[in-house]
Amino acid sequence: MFTPTYLYIKQHSVTKKCYFGKTTQQPVAYRGSGKHWKSHVRKHGREFVETIWFHLFETEEELTRNALAFSRQQDIVNSSKWLNLKPENGLDGGMIGKHSPEAIEKMRIASTGVRPSAETIELRSAKLRGVPRSEEVRAKISETKKGHVVPDETRLKMSLAAKKIPPLVRSRITASMLIGRHGLANKRGM
Repeated sequence: MFTPTYLYIKQHSVTKKCYFGKTTQQPVAYRGSGKHWKSHVRKHGREFVETIWFHLFETEEELTRNALAFSRQQDIVNSSKWLNLKPENGLDGGMIGKHSPEAIEKMRIASTGVRPSAETIELRSAKLRGVPRSEEVRAKISETKKGHVVPDETRLKMSLAAKKIPPLVRSRITASMLIGRHGLANKRGM
Protein backbone atom coordinates (compact mmCIF):
# COMPACT_ATOMS: atom_id res chain seq x y z
CA MET A 1 0.00 0.00 0.00
CA PHE A 2 1.37 3.39 -1.01
CA THR A 3 1.77 6.10 1.62
CA PRO A 4 1.23 9.68 0.37
CA THR A 5 4.71 11.15 -0.02
CA TYR A 6 6.18 14.63 -0.32
CA LEU A 7 8.87 15.68 -2.74
CA TYR A 8 10.80 18.67 -1.40
CA ILE A 9 13.71 20.97 -2.11
CA LYS A 10 15.95 22.12 0.73
CA GLN A 11 18.45 24.93 0.35
CA HIS A 12 21.29 26.03 2.59
CA SER A 13 20.87 29.82 2.70
CA VAL A 14 24.59 30.52 3.20
CA THR A 15 26.15 28.18 0.61
CA LYS A 16 23.09 28.14 -1.73
CA LYS A 17 23.53 24.36 -2.16
CA CYS A 18 20.29 22.40 -2.66
CA TYR A 19 18.96 18.92 -2.00
CA PHE A 20 15.98 17.26 -3.68
CA GLY A 21 14.34 14.48 -1.69
CA LYS A 22 11.21 12.68 -0.56
CA THR A 23 9.59 12.12 2.81
CA THR A 24 6.36 10.89 4.33
CA GLN A 25 6.91 13.26 7.27
CA GLN A 26 6.18 16.97 7.39
CA PRO A 27 8.65 18.35 4.81
CA VAL A 28 9.37 21.64 6.57
CA ALA A 29 10.41 19.91 9.82
CA TYR A 30 12.20 17.05 8.03
CA ARG A 31 15.91 17.82 7.62
CA GLY A 32 16.72 15.65 4.61
CA SER A 33 18.56 12.36 4.58
CA GLY A 34 21.12 12.41 1.78
CA LYS A 35 24.63 11.47 2.93
CA HIS A 36 26.34 14.42 1.22
CA TRP A 37 23.52 16.81 2.24
CA LYS A 38 23.66 15.82 5.93
CA SER A 39 27.43 16.23 5.98
CA HIS A 40 27.13 19.66 4.34
CA VAL A 41 24.48 20.78 6.86
CA ARG A 42 26.58 19.58 9.83
CA LYS A 43 29.57 21.52 8.52
CA HIS A 44 27.79 24.76 7.54
CA GLY A 45 24.96 24.95 10.09
CA ARG A 46 21.49 23.45 10.47
CA GLU A 47 19.98 26.85 11.28
CA PHE A 48 20.53 27.97 7.66
CA VAL A 49 18.47 25.19 6.05
CA GLU A 50 15.26 26.29 4.35
CA THR A 51 12.53 24.30 2.64
CA ILE A 52 11.99 26.24 -0.57
CA TRP A 53 9.43 23.91 -2.19
CA PHE A 54 7.37 20.81 -1.40
CA HIS A 55 4.41 18.95 -2.88
CA LEU A 56 2.36 15.98 -1.65
CA PHE A 57 1.81 13.12 -4.12
CA GLU A 58 -1.12 10.75 -3.62
CA THR A 59 -0.07 8.05 -6.12
CA GLU A 60 3.19 6.17 -6.55
CA GLU A 61 3.16 6.61 -10.34
CA GLU A 62 2.76 10.40 -10.15
CA LEU A 63 5.46 10.61 -7.46
CA THR A 64 8.00 8.57 -9.42
CA ARG A 65 7.27 10.31 -12.73
CA ASN A 66 7.72 13.79 -11.23
CA ALA A 67 10.78 12.87 -9.15
CA LEU A 68 12.64 11.35 -12.10
CA ALA A 69 11.63 14.17 -14.46
CA PHE A 70 12.91 16.84 -12.04
CA SER A 71 16.10 14.85 -11.38
CA ARG A 72 16.80 14.70 -15.13
CA GLN A 73 15.77 18.31 -15.82
CA GLN A 74 18.02 19.74 -13.08
CA ASP A 75 20.76 17.11 -13.51
CA ILE A 76 20.89 16.89 -9.71
CA VAL A 77 23.68 14.30 -9.63
CA ASN A 78 26.18 16.17 -11.82
CA SER A 79 25.25 19.78 -11.06
CA SER A 80 27.44 21.65 -8.56
CA LYS A 81 24.28 23.33 -7.20
CA TRP A 82 22.77 20.03 -5.99
CA LEU A 83 24.12 17.69 -3.29
CA ASN A 84 22.25 14.56 -4.44
CA LEU A 85 24.42 11.51 -5.04
CA LYS A 86 21.81 9.76 -7.20
CA PRO A 87 18.62 10.69 -9.04
CA GLU A 88 15.56 10.90 -6.79
CA ASN A 89 12.83 8.45 -7.77
CA GLY A 90 10.54 9.04 -4.79
CA LEU A 91 10.81 5.42 -3.65
CA ASP A 92 14.37 4.76 -2.49
CA GLY A 93 15.54 5.56 1.00
CA GLY A 94 13.42 5.25 4.07
CA MET A 95 10.63 2.76 4.13
CA ILE A 96 7.23 2.77 2.47
CA GLY A 97 4.83 0.57 4.39
CA LYS A 98 5.78 -1.93 7.09
CA HIS A 99 8.61 -4.44 7.23
CA SER A 100 7.62 -7.98 6.35
CA PRO A 101 7.96 -10.63 9.09
CA GLU A 102 10.90 -12.10 7.13
CA ALA A 103 12.67 -8.71 7.04
CA ILE A 104 12.06 -8.20 10.78
CA GLU A 105 13.54 -11.63 11.52
CA LYS A 106 16.55 -10.92 9.29
CA MET A 107 17.20 -7.60 11.12
CA ARG A 108 16.80 -9.30 14.51
CA ILE A 109 19.36 -11.98 13.61
CA ALA A 110 21.77 -9.40 12.17
CA SER A 111 21.67 -7.28 15.33
CA THR A 112 21.73 -10.10 17.88
CA GLY A 113 24.80 -9.86 20.07
CA VAL A 114 25.87 -6.54 18.56
CA ARG A 115 26.83 -4.06 21.26
CA PRO A 116 27.51 -0.39 20.57
CA SER A 117 31.00 0.79 21.44
CA ALA A 118 31.62 2.80 24.60
CA GLU A 119 32.25 5.83 22.36
CA THR A 120 28.85 5.41 20.65
CA ILE A 121 27.08 5.05 23.98
CA GLU A 122 28.78 8.20 25.29
CA LEU A 123 27.86 10.16 22.14
CA ARG A 124 24.20 9.12 22.46
CA SER A 125 24.22 9.98 26.14
CA ALA A 126 25.85 13.39 25.58
CA LYS A 127 23.31 14.22 22.88
CA LEU A 128 20.42 13.70 25.31
CA ARG A 129 22.06 15.28 28.36
CA GLY A 130 20.26 18.43 29.45
CA VAL A 131 17.35 17.96 27.03
CA PRO A 132 14.15 18.67 28.98
CA ARG A 133 11.43 16.03 28.79
CA SER A 134 7.76 16.93 28.43
CA GLU A 135 5.25 15.91 31.09
CA GLU A 136 3.82 13.36 28.66
CA VAL A 137 7.21 11.71 28.11
CA ARG A 138 7.95 11.72 31.84
CA ALA A 139 4.57 10.08 32.53
CA LYS A 140 5.25 7.36 29.92
CA ILE A 141 8.68 6.63 31.39
CA SER A 142 7.18 6.49 34.89
CA GLU A 143 4.45 4.11 33.73
CA THR A 144 6.92 1.68 32.14
CA LYS A 145 9.01 1.54 35.32
CA LYS A 146 6.12 0.84 37.70
CA GLY A 147 6.31 -2.64 39.18
CA HIS A 148 9.85 -3.18 37.86
CA VAL A 149 12.18 -4.57 40.52
CA VAL A 150 15.85 -3.63 40.20
CA PRO A 151 18.16 -6.42 41.45
CA ASP A 152 20.60 -5.57 44.24
CA GLU A 153 23.63 -6.13 41.99
CA THR A 154 22.26 -3.62 39.47
CA ARG A 155 21.50 -1.11 42.24
CA LEU A 156 25.10 -1.40 43.43
CA LYS A 157 26.48 -0.88 39.92
CA MET A 158 24.23 2.17 39.40
CA SER A 159 25.29 3.60 42.75
CA LEU A 160 28.99 3.17 42.00
CA ALA A 161 28.59 4.69 38.54
CA ALA A 162 26.74 7.70 39.99
CA LYS A 163 29.58 8.23 42.46
CA LYS A 164 31.99 8.36 39.51
CA ILE A 165 34.03 5.40 40.75
CA PRO A 166 36.37 4.17 37.96
CA PRO A 167 35.15 1.05 36.08
CA LEU A 168 38.08 -1.15 37.22
CA VAL A 169 37.41 -0.37 40.89
CA ARG A 170 33.67 -0.81 40.28
CA SER A 171 34.17 -4.31 38.90
CA ARG A 172 36.34 -5.28 41.91
CA ILE A 173 33.77 -3.96 44.40
CA THR A 174 30.92 -5.71 42.59
CA ALA A 175 32.86 -8.98 42.43
CA SER A 176 33.75 -8.85 46.13
CA MET A 177 30.14 -8.11 47.07
CA LEU A 178 28.91 -11.02 44.95
CA ILE A 179 31.49 -13.42 46.37
CA GLY A 180 30.53 -12.45 49.90
CA ARG A 181 26.77 -12.56 49.26
CA HIS A 182 26.66 -15.90 47.46
CA GLY A 183 29.29 -17.67 49.50
CA LEU A 184 31.53 -18.16 46.51
CA ALA A 185 34.61 -17.60 48.66
CA ASN A 186 33.90 -20.83 50.53
CA LYS A 187 33.32 -22.78 47.34
CA ARG A 188 36.63 -21.66 45.89
CA GLY A 189 38.58 -22.42 49.04
CA MET A 190 39.36 -18.79 49.89
